[in-house]
Amino acid sequence: MSKVVESSRIIAIVGRDLLYNHRIFKFLKIIAQLLYPHKLLIVAPKIRPEEGGVQVKKVKIKGLEIVDSRAVLTRSQLYFMPNCFYELLRRKPAIICHWTGELGLMSLTCMLASKILRVPFVIFTWRNKPVKLPLPIKVIWKVIISSTSLIIAGTNKAKSILISEGVPSSKIIVMPEAGIDKKFFFHPKGGPLRKGSIKKTVLFTGRFVAEKGIYQILESIEKVRSKIRDIHFIFCGNGPERDNMINYVKKANLSNICTIKGWVSYDEMPKVYNSTDVFVYPSYATKSWEEQFGFALLEAMACGVPVITTKSGSIPEVVGNSVIIIEPKNSKKLAEAIIKVLHDEDLRKSLSEKGRKQAEKYSSEIIAKKFIKVIVNLTSLKTPLARMSIDNA
Repeated sequence: MSKVVESSRIIAIVGRDLLYNHRIFKFLKIIAQLLYPHKLLIVAPKIRPEEGGVQVKKVKIKGLEIVDSRAVLTRSQLYFMPNCFYELLRRKPAIICHWTGELGLMSLTCMLASKILRVPFVIFTWRNKPVKLPLPIKVIWKVIISSTSLIIAGTNKAKSILISEGVPSSKIIVMPEAGIDKKFFFHPKGGPLRKGSIKKTVLFTGRFVAEKGIYQILESIEKVRSKIRDIHFIFCGNGPERDNMINYVKKANLSNICTIKGWVSYDEMPKVYNSTDVFVYPSYATKSWEEQFGFALLEAMACGVPVITTKSGSIPEVVGNSVIIIEPKNSKKLAEAIIKVLHDEDLRKSLSEKGRKQAEKYSSEIIAKKFIKVIVNLTSLKTPLARMSIDNA
């Protein structure tokens, strides 16, 4: 009888982006496969009205159940799924994990459900800057934090912020919310895909917002062009600065060497990276935000693309010594770095090799095993496959 109970236990993960972030969803599919015969329950908003947001295709995987939950205020920490509380109580999971930060209504909802069900409660957070909270919210935050069994911080910097706010170090582990699929993002034999083009390509992919350094890239183009004639800059993404970027390119007469694309589908991104000579990601911090991780960096590195980025937020921690790091908000230094990489073949080869090794540390398999180890330790699941999978985590 106990074996039947063990084989039907449920691990619940609740979050805002789980059905819209293809990287996270691919990661959760791996988790579901490794946890089987236990069931992974995903509770996430059915509709998230955001530019570029495309819901992932539903797939049938043993041990994976998806609850499309309607949500309100989906663009803020106050996002709320009215039926989530009911779904959690009805399914009685062995553990509840909230995957969208420690602040907000859904953290409180998941905490209350875990209290009623008397099961472990885990929170994931990227937050790597202190936040000043109004007294009532701060009291609620302290209640939520004290009720967690474990907090997963996306980076060591996020962990240090939590510790500075009074969270015990013993209650925190460091692990990103997903990993890099090395079977999907990889360096093809024979090198980058060129299609016969002799032009050198500089790529940026991400949100079109100023703090991602998009204008520093645009400002660097003239200097790079003066040294490298056959050059082309490509921007893949979307955001509020898109129209301004297009206008900048037109006014500066850069249309022949700079392309502003829209969102590129996740399935196409390996091909985009592998058609690129150098990837640039010159993010800089603002009063309220700084780079929390930078998955695009690791995806480019996994494909063997030399990377140029900045000392911003958690970036140095993530990339290690495998990239060129410059000071933020410095288009001159950015241009010089691009020129240096494109002129030095030995440097490109070195950055490519070191980047692939660094990205390997964040492979989906490694991160999945770490997460399963968390689940096993908190719930004492007795799944042979799960235990076998975490031996080297």
